[in-house]
Amino acid sequence: MHFKSWFFAAVLSVFAAIPAQSQQSSPEAVAAAKALLVTMRAADQFKAILPLLMQQLKPAIAQGRPEVAAEYDKLVPIMIVRATGKLDKLVAATAELYAMHFSAAELRELAKFYETAAGKKFLEKCLKSRGKAS
Repeated sequence: MHFKSWFFAAVLSVFAAIPAQSQQSSPEAVAAAKALLVTMRAADQFKAILPLLMQQLKPAIAQGRPEVAAEYDKLVPIMIVRATGKLDKLVAATAELYAMHFSAAELRELAKFYETAAGKKFLEKCLKSRGKAS
């Protein structure tokens, strides 16, 4: 089916895209950003939100067409597996983006917050609430 190929390619391209870098990030800032993302459990957050995102996209894709909705439902698990397999690229791209906008010192300060009791509670509540979002 032509729709299936096109849609699958479109979704994968979104997850595979890495933002173009217009300014150079310092290696120290990139390393601090990666550490921050580990502390923030960014990969876990992405895994939690991806199924919800896919379900929210369904009405826009299907547009009231039951045959398209059925195909979409078949493709969602495949897309989730493939996107989850690219988490390392997503985290690396996010680290680059953070490093372009924050200094290494600022990123370390953010990581320190997420290592506090309040920061850990915040992250835990975020992960749980994403599983309940509609």
